[in-house]
Formats: sequence, C-alpha cells, structure tokens
Amino acid sequence: MRAALLAAALTALLPLAACGFQPVYGTGPAGTPRASIIGPVEIEQIDGRLGHFVKDELDRLFAVDRRAAGEPRRLEISVSEVAGDIGLRTDASATRSDLQVRANYRLIATDGEPVVSGNIDVVVSYDIPGQPYADIAAQMDAQQRAASVLAERLRVDLLLRLRRLEAERAAPPPA
Repeated sequence: MRAALLAAALTALLPLAACGFQPVYGTGPAGTPRASIIGPVEIEQIDGRLGHFVKDELDRLFAVDRRAAGEPRRLEISVSEVAGDIGLRTDASATRSDLQVRANYRLIATDGEPVVSGNIDVVVSYDIPGQPYADIAAQMDAQQRAASVLAERLRVDLLLRLRRLEAERAAPPPA
C-alpha cells in the first residue's frame, strides 16, 4: 500500500518536470539569487504621504538588489487612493471605511527604454473611531498597511514579469 502511494505521488509530479517550472526565489544555475533578476533599482520620488510610505517599503524590499553590480534601472510609480465608507450608523455617519489604492509603475532601463510596466490594486479596510484624532491615526495606519502590501505585490509582479521576459528572450525562435 505504501509503495503504491509513493508511486502515485511520483507519477503525479512527473508532468511538472517537463513544464519548465522554475521558482522565483532560491538560486539559479550559476548560483546567483533568482530574485536579483531585478538588479539595482533607483526608485523615483512618489508624491504624497502614501507615496512616501510606498517608497520607504520599496527601499526596504530592494535593499539587497541595490548591491547588485551594474547601472541602476529607474522605477517610476504613481499612486492614487480613494476612501469609501462601508459601514454606517443610524445617524448616517461612517463606522468603517475601505482605502482603495492603485499604483501604476514603469521600470526603465539605463538607456531610457521602458522594460516593463503595470499596475497594482490594493484594498485595505479600517474602523473609523468617534474621536477626530483617532480617525486620522486610523487613516495613516491604513495607508501604511496598504503601502506595505502594495510594495510586496509590486516586487513580486516585477520578478514575474522580468522572469517571463528572460524566458522569452532565451527561447529559440519558432521554426
């Protein structure tokens, strides 16, 4: 019974060997970290308080990639946010709100040509307390959480898009 289960598991994994699956993290064939495919990146200033939070998170996430050799690419990002009330009291005042954030980005090569571009959407909910200053603190906390999620998603999106570009360039031309 145990041998049959092992054989079934190995048979189920067999198609993965031929699919070309490669992990995003870990090391590549030459022993270089796969995540360093992004390389050194200079992150342009992003407008607004939310933009400042996003830039801080991206600086933290790309700190390892900055040590890579070569001329840094430039990452341009624009961020927009919209808050919408989702919970209402009987007096029509809000008790809960959603913060919807969208970031449009472009990674630009050293020669000025765009390498990849895309957008990331994030929604973060937060409670609206009755005190005015607590409301401001709740909004700032929501912005910081949204910035953290947005930066991580942007980094992963860049990794995946750059891996796809690398695979397309390495693939032989169709006959």
